[in-house]
Amino acid sequence: LMSEAAGNLNSLRMANVALREELNALRGENANLGLQLGRALAEVNSLRGNVSSYIRWPVPVVPVLAEENFDFPLSEIDAVPEGDLPFLCWPPPRAEPEYASDELLISVIQDCGTSGAPVDPPPRAIPPPPALPPPPAKEQPAQPPLPPLERPELEPFSGDPVYLAEFLMKLETFIADHEDHFPGGAERVAFLITFFAGQAKNWAISVTREGSPLRANFPRFLDEIRKEFCGPIPPSVAKKAIRKLKQGHCTLGSYADAFQFLAQFLSWDDCRLQNQFLKGLSEFFRKELLWSTEMADLDELILECVEIERKVRVPKPIPLPGVRNI
Repeated sequence: LMSEAAGNLNSLRMANVALREELNALRGENANLGLQLGRALAEVNSLRGNVSSYIRWPVPVVPVLAEENFDFPLSEIDAVPEGDLPFLCWPPPRAEPEYASDELLISVIQDCGTSGAPVDPPPRAIPPPPALPPPPAKEQPAQPPLPPLERPELEPFSGDPVYLAEFLMKLETFIADHEDHFPGGAERVAFLITFFAGQAKNWAISVTREGSPLRANFPRFLDEIRKEFCGPIPPSVAKKAIRKLKQGHCTLGSYADAFQFLAQFLSWDDCRLQNQFLKGLSEFFRKELLWSTEMADLDELILECVEIERKVRVPKPIPLPGVRNI
C-alpha cells in the first residue's frame, strides 16, 4: 500500500510540473500579445497626432491597463528589450499641438482648389444587371405504359373455406409478381374482389364501400376474409386439403398463411405439422434447410424460411425513365 501511495504521489507531482510548464507557456504567449497590442496602440496614437497637427480632435479617455487586471504579476514577464515600448502601456504623451489659425486653414483650402491637378469626377453608379428569367421547368419524361396484365386463370371464390387457402395463396403471389400494376392497397383490394362471386362478392363489396378502413388496407382485408370464411372445415377435408397444398412458385408468406389456415382445423402435433410443411415447400427451401439446426416448432421453422428468403431475395431493377426494356 505504501508503494502504491508513493507511486500515486509521484504521478501527481509530475502532472503538477507539466501543468506549471503549460501555465508558463501561456503566460509567455500572453506577454507577446500584450507587447503587440502596445505597439499597435502606439501607432494609432502617432497617426492621431499627425492628424491633430491640423485639426484638433477630441481625445477619448481610454482606461489604462493596470497590473490588477491580469491573473499574474507583471514582474514575472521577461524584461522588454531596450528600445521597445513597455508592456501594455500607452506611449509617452505628446506635446499639445497648437491650434491652426482660420487664415491658415483658408489658405490651404484655396491652394487645393486652385491647383492645376485635374479632379476626377465621382464614379457613376453601375446599374444592377437585369434579372434573368427563371429557367423553364423541365418536363418529366413520360413513363412508358405498362404492358397489359393477363389475369390468372382461377376459379372464383364463392365462400368455400376449403378453397380459400389455395385461392388467396395464388392471388397474393400474382399481386407480388406484378406489383407495378398495383401501387397501393386500394388497387389490390379492388383486383381481389373481381375474383369473388356470389355471397362472398356481396360481402366484399359491402365491407369496402367509400370511407371503409378496409378499402385501401390490403393486409387487413385479407385477415377479415379469413375471419369471415373460416369454416368450420371437417378435419378429414382439412387433412386432404393440407396434403394437396404445395408452394410451387408462390411466395413463402402466402404458402405459410395458407398452411396455418388449414392447420387450425387439425389436431396434429407440432412435429407432424413441420413434416407436412416441409413436404409442401419448394425444393430450394428444402435444400437450404439442410444446413439449419432442428427447429423447436412450426413457427420457428417458418421464421427460418423467411430469413432464407430475405437473404436470397434479389431486388427488382428500377427502369430508367424513358428507356424501354428490350
